[in-house]
Formats: sequence, C-alpha cells, structure tokens
Amino acid sequence: MKIVELRKGESVYIGKNIRIMPTQIRAGWAVRLGIEAPNKGPNKVIIHRQEVFEEMHRKPMPKESEINKI
Repeated sequence: MKIVELRKGESVYIGKNIRIMPTQIRAGWAVRLGIEAPNKGPNKVIIHRQEVFEEMHRKPMPKESEINKI
C-alpha cells in the first residue's frame, strides 16, 4: 500500500490517466476526494466505495432447495 500525504489543491496520478485529489477535509474524520478517470472507451474506469464493491462481488447464499439436507 502506498501512503501519500496531500493538501487541498495537490493531487496524485495513478498511471497516466487517473488523478486523485482531496477536495474537502473535515475535522479529522472524513476526506472528500475528487477522482478524474476515463469513463468511456477501452480505458473506462469504474469506481465504487469499498462496501458497494464487496456487496457486488459477494457470493449469493445458496437457495434452500440447493442445500444438501442430511
């Protein structure tokens, strides 16, 4: 993991076309980030918060009819 300290107005690039910058810093508990990334074409970048990403990739629970009963 890379850790970078940024101030408002500064930014960091990931690769050639993804730029991340803090846009608002709230009293030590939250940071609002601005993310510039391609949203069309072959280099399209999809951005999700962690909890949304995990929910999307969670394996669904098997249906009761699919469970082997002993």
